[in-house]
Amino acid sequence: MNSWTDPFLLNNGWLVGLSDLDTESEYVRDRIAAYMVDLLSIGFSGYRMDAAKHVYPESLAAIIKKVKDKMGGGDLPEDYMIYLEVIMGGEMQMLMCNEGIYDFGKSFANYMSKAGLSDSDIMKVKIWESAYPKEFPECG
Repeated sequence: MNSWTDPFLLNNGWLVGLSDLDTESEYVRDRIAAYMVDLLSIGFSGYRMDAAKHVYPESLAAIIKKVKDKMGGGDLPEDYMIYLEVIMGGEMQMLMCNEGIYDFGKSFANYMSKAGLSDSDIMKVKIWESAYPKEFPECG
């Protein structure tokens, strides 16, 4: 990984040798959503998605919408929750402070709304972020 502040590299670069899923592909999104629904069907009520910052927020919104659709299309269950791990260092401005394609703040909420998630659904999506002390105060 050459730059944590370049959205393209953050999403498409190799992360410590791990394989990369093409989360822009409808097929991959559908498979991820189907797996999540399978877990819900056996009693899970939510998930923690590690390294979520390495997936475009718009792709995450599309995956969560597919989960909703596969569950019948109504609001996500009352006890549903998903925590997206977004660890921040020098990329704080890109990930939380400036609206854009890689913002997990207001832009991500807009992507989820545009995908068809209700306000109730959006409130069930949590960002677990870990800003380093040198980054405080967040976003000024």
